[in-house]
Amino acid sequence: MASVNFNMNNNSGFGAINNCNSLNSSVVSSPTVNSIRRNSFYKLTNVLLLLFLVFVSSVVSFGMESQLIDSQKKDGPISIAPRDRYLLVPSTINKISMLFLTKVMGVKANGMKDKVDNKKLKLVFWLSLYGLNEFPFCYRKNDSALLLIYYHISTIVAHSLYRGLFSVKPLKKIKEGGNWELYFGVGDVPYIGGLFNFSLVCEPTLHIFLQDKVTIHIFDIKPFNFILGCVFSTWLMWYTKCKKLYIRPQWILGFCTVEINIAKYYNISLNVGSWIVDLIAFIKYTKKANENGS
Repeated sequence: MASVNFNMNNNSGFGAINNCNSLNSSVVSSPTVNSIRRNSFYKLTNVLLLLFLVFVSSVVSFGMESQLIDSQKKDGPISIAPRDRYLLVPSTINKISMLFLTKVMGVKANGMKDKVDNKKLKLVFWLSLYGLNEFPFCYRKNDSALLLIYYHISTIVAHSLYRGLFSVKPLKKIKEGGNWELYFGVGDVPYIGGLFNFSLVCEPTLHIFLQDKVTIHIFDIKPFNFILGCVFSTWLMWYTKCKKLYIRPQWILGFCTVEINIAKYYNISLNVGSWIVDLIAFIKYTKKANENGS
């Protein structure tokens, strides 16, 4: 550590400092400190604003689904699709698929049905078990246990294993140092990383064995998965001739997601935020189903 020598004399009350690099933060000018604090405040405000927008979008989507519930027959089962609380992702993909089928492939809209034939229902079930699409389950009074088991396998287990393909690297740092860092990240595939992932990432300071292995995606979106969802949805709707099939949005959109790095281009991705939102929705829907006497 550099030494600091003070030579006191009658003419000056200050010491001679041999090495200016030895100055610490206590002697940084007040304007500089205020500037740093302002920048940190603005960055924190931006993060909170983003989280607020995500929350508002979820609330608005919940409201839209409430209207969907109320519009159904009082004595009928309540459908779980299209789960539009995820920023309208399922309905958007469904509309894109329908436009492609009718405008490009020449499929007649009036030839599409609202339900899947029993012969093709088994295929839809097995594909949805991997978390790719919604299975046309309904919230009925006696189906709660079955729905929970199905959801755990299809969304929590399946999504966690494959939604973390292509890890994230920092694009722009927002906060550095301290017990955690905050940055905007993109996929770590050279040149086209943004196609695979764009996220707001919090990287906490952890035990040495976990450091650089665990990150929290406050919000992430996977454009490439969205494209795959459109392709898969179009094929599935064309094959089943059903116009009311929806893609599960949790493998495209995530928030409060815990990412555990396994390899260079692979993470285990635990989309915890969606699990919490879906649990709230599950309680809400089953309560409504019981009130309707489904």
